[in-house]
Amino acid sequence: MKKRLAILLIFALLFTLFAPSATAAADYSKMRYVRVGLIYGNSAEAGINALAEFGYRIGYFDAANQFIQVAAIENRFISVAKDTTVYKNGNDISSTTSSGAVAIYNYHAQSGSFETPEAADARLEELRALLPDQKLFTAYADGKYYVRIGAFETVEQASAAAAEFSAVAGEQLGTAGGDKNCFTIIDMNTGEIIFEVTFTAAYPAVYPIQKEGESYVFLKNGTTRYPGAFEFKRLTGSNVSLINVVEMQDYVAGILPNEMSASWPLEALRAQAICARGYAVTNFNRHASSGFNLCATDDCQVYRGRTNVNDRVQQAADSTAGMVATYKGTPISTVFHSSSGGYTESNSNVWGSAALEYYTPVKDIYTTTSPWTVTVTNAELTEYLQGKNYKIGNIVDFYVSEFTEPAGNVYSVTFVDDAGETLVIKKCDSVRIALSKYVKSPRFTVTSGSGASMYINDANGRVTDTAGLAVITADGVQQLPSSIQNVAIIDGSSSVTSPKGTSNGTYTITGTGWGHNVGMSQYGAKAMAEQGFSGEDIIRFYYTGTEVTVLSALV
Repeated sequence: MKKRLAILLIFALLFTLFAPSATAAADYSKMRYVRVGLIYGNSAEAGINALAEFGYRIGYFDAANQFIQVAAIENRFISVAKDTTVYKNGNDISSTTSSGAVAIYNYHAQSGSFETPEAADARLEELRALLPDQKLFTAYADGKYYVRIGAFETVEQASAAAAEFSAVAGEQLGTAGGDKNCFTIIDMNTGEIIFEVTFTAAYPAVYPIQKEGESYVFLKNGTTRYPGAFEFKRLTGSNVSLINVVEMQDYVAGILPNEMSASWPLEALRAQAICARGYAVTNFNRHASSGFNLCATDDCQVYRGRTNVNDRVQQAADSTAGMVATYKGTPISTVFHSSSGGYTESNSNVWGSAALEYYTPVKDIYTTTSPWTVTVTNAELTEYLQGKNYKIGNIVDFYVSEFTEPAGNVYSVTFVDDAGETLVIKKCDSVRIALSKYVKSPRFTVTSGSGASMYINDANGRVTDTAGLAVITADGVQQLPSSIQNVAIIDGSSSVTSPKGTSNGTYTITGTGWGHNVGMSQYGAKAMAEQGFSGEDIIRFYYTGTEVTVLSALV
């Protein structure tokens, strides 16, 4: 028994020593840089454009996120393309030809190898003099430099050219091309290849060249400016994905004016910055399978580089450097929404997961927004829900079947069709998404047209018309009028239901708020800031039991 206990104690000690700690600084050191997916998946392209004022440093990021430079080019407007035949038409690089497009072939004769870019450049100039009719450029492949000659449609054509050029070049030339790890850099002003780079254990990246005395230079893709570097990946071996490698502080600044108005009070923006950083930290590898950490859309957080980043936004990001909301010392996912409409909601009621204390519903006395109203008919609901593949016949009734406690948000709705079948949708966000054409949040009520009679389902599932029935109240027996609305029934298990009137076919949905209602209400944060609350106060109000903690590894 003592021997067994000793073994268990050893295992417990080993687990304590080697188990990951949620708040250890080392866990967050690699999060100082964020990879944000900008173009990927079905949107990946044959070539990705970039613009920089003074050209580019070309290299890759090592395991410690240090940028290792292998070359530099002064060309301003480039496209980084896959190593196949591509077509340039205006400012676009495509895999398919079109009217007016110019083909850029991907096979070349090759001279080398060289240990330094300077040696490759020197050989490039020699070969230019010897082969004045050919287009030449330098390339880098896994530690060596090369000079590549010409651009041919097939490897056979490249081999024939290499044989022809060898006598003039004074060396036996080889060939290159068609490498899935190779990326071709094209000058978009001339349509010529200016460099190629190949890494078998890394991905190419470019930083904009910063000239002394100049203000900070950003990269551009399209009209959007981005801080940091661009990284390029062929994730499926096909088209090129674009990833922005950016420091956490710049990432947070790039989120703020796209998730909250840049003109709002500084403390509201500071609260949003803390939320953005906390969400990034706790969801850091949300898109790891796609080769980056977080996307730039509302699937994660809306990030648009330097778009609308003004001094106030930058101050909000800088003054909260490293700050996240923590619960019992552990960072939490600081989800947020536009407007609570008066009461936030628990994560359990919204998404069905286990209830977390820091998402406890909060009576939101600060959020004041105008109500919204929409009218919808049975026929419209039928067409809409059937179009979303819900199994329901022709709808004859629709009502809220359960509200949450204590918030009073809609937890479930019920639809009844002309065959007596019911469709019940549960969980606040499932309801909001299912009815997204008509509702903005789960905080709403449904009333049917005038003249509706009431009904309840009895123990045998039969519908009993309640018109003319009576209830017993503190004031004695009360008759139920036929047009009564908003009746609640408490059963033996204390479940509350709200039977509705048999509809005349038209419903009015009236609600407040916008979003899923979990965590911080952005309009509430604005109001609190206007009343003198700090960003930290706002976080503590909306996330029960939390504190604001600085993760030093992110600073």
